[in-house]
Amino acid sequence: MRKVLYLVSLCCFLMIMACSPKQGNSASQSGNVSVTSEDETASNASKDEIVDSSRSKIIVIDFFATWCGPCKAMAPAMEQMQEKYGDKIIIRKIDVDEEQSLAQQYQIESIPTLVVISPSGEVLDKVVGAQPVEVLDEMFSKLASMQIEE
Repeated sequence: MRKVLYLVSLCCFLMIMACSPKQGNSASQSGNVSVTSEDETASNASKDEIVDSSRSKIIVIDFFATWCGPCKAMAPAMEQMQEKYGDKIIIRKIDVDEEQSLAQQYQIESIPTLVVISPSGEVLDKVVGAQPVEVLDEMFSKLASMQIEE
């Protein structure tokens, strides 16, 4: 029984390590914050730039990495959310390897992580781990119906 628990613990640890942002130097490319598709990511983004880009809408930042299996698995569901709720919610994809400083600012310790931000810049929620499309749809539906007064 102890061996089974040890193996399960070891597997969980390895899964967590595999989906944690990698540390190290990565060259960031400069550019504006403008992301709406899977192939695009925000470059040299700051918290202020992300919030300033949309003062009237809720923002959902999808922190991911190209090497992360759960991130790849969740990508089609996030594309569906973009298609369905893109007119009401701004969805940004941030590669943690390209934007380590932004990942640190939002205290991203594991990926995928969705960070929900109000138009005023307040973090409303943080969802860690791959989520099924049904859970994402329910979450985005609630966010789309929120009335936030400034």
